[in-house]
Amino acid sequence: FFGADNYNAGRLAGEALGAYVNDNWEGSADAMLVLELPQSGPIPAARMQGMLEGYQDTVTTKLNDDQIIRLDSKNTQEEAFKVVGDSLAGIPDAKKIVAVTINDGTALGTIAAAEAAGRGDQIVVVGQGADPSGQEEMVKENSRYIGATGYFPEKYGFKLLPAMIDILECRPVAPSIYVDHVFITKDNLCEFYSAEQEAF
Repeated sequence: FFGADNYNAGRLAGEALGAYVNDNWEGSADAMLVLELPQSGPIPAARMQGMLEGYQDTVTTKLNDDQIIRLDSKNTQEEAFKVVGDSLAGIPDAKKIVAVTINDGTALGTIAAAEAAGRGDQIVVVGQGADPSGQEEMVKENSRYIGATGYFPEKYGFKLLPAMIDILECRPVAPSIYVDHVFITKDNLCEFYSAEQEAF
């Protein structure tokens, strides 16, 4: 197997979210929105579970089950906007809302829904992917997008090609080779994506 280490990729984002809450919200949030994709099966689900557990293991005050709202994002920005808007209406008293999202698009939809409801300052979001749309959002002034775990598909060859050569030359290869994930924020973005930042 070669690809994402889904659970640990999720944990990186969840831990960053928990650290933000500890530093800025006195260690507690009122609710969590989980923008997942249930129809995609167990592998992306591991990513979501990693975010949830990473958050709970890091934050000072854990969320109760009834504070965690699971939403089917359909993996799109548009659906995330809709389901988050509907959910926010059901938690009018929540002033500190955290959200974990399956990708950058659903993160952007989540933020847009909170802003449309006049509650943009009540939410902070983490995601997965760190694609150009997510990068552009996280560098905005006062952005509610803390960051996203990077997958770096442009670097896959650096791990794939040596493994392929080892296989062809009958040398042992690990059964699983994972991407080196990094949680990308506005603070380390230029270190990993300097060329892309010139466009912003």
